[in-house]
Amino acid sequence: PGVGCSLFTYRGLRIGTLICYDCEFPETTRHVALLGAELILVPTALGAQWGWVGRTLIPARAFENGVFLAYANHSGRENGFDYLGESFIAAPDGEVLARAGQSSELLVAEVDPSRVQQAQARLPYLVDRNRLQMSAAIAE
Repeated sequence: PGVGCSLFTYRGLRIGTLICYDCEFPETTRHVALLGAELILVPTALGAQWGWVGRTLIPARAFENGVFLAYANHSGRENGFDYLGESFIAAPDGEVLARAGQSSELLVAEVDPSRVQQAQARLPYLVDRNRLQMSAAIAE
């Protein structure tokens, strides 16, 4: 557990990091996006039985926040565990720009910050979320 995330800048790109399971929570990915991340790096060790997470859920995190997301997953078998592999780089519109197979691979994709601005302007989730009016009360 921590108290939030921070960003760093590399070659002019604002980058945040989430570790493994952290990215599966919409709130953590949104938190990093609201800090201004254009790219989120996610090192992970997703088990082979969780393919839906790596193929659908995590690319959706890129889409719903309008950011690039690089998901670097462990692959192969180790200590009796099978890992999914299938690392990928997703664009701010959710398009998977590059995806590995079930073994180690080097992935390369162009990360253009203007695509972040375009995606966030097209679907302004980060701005419009402030207009939501939700009650903290739970109906019984």
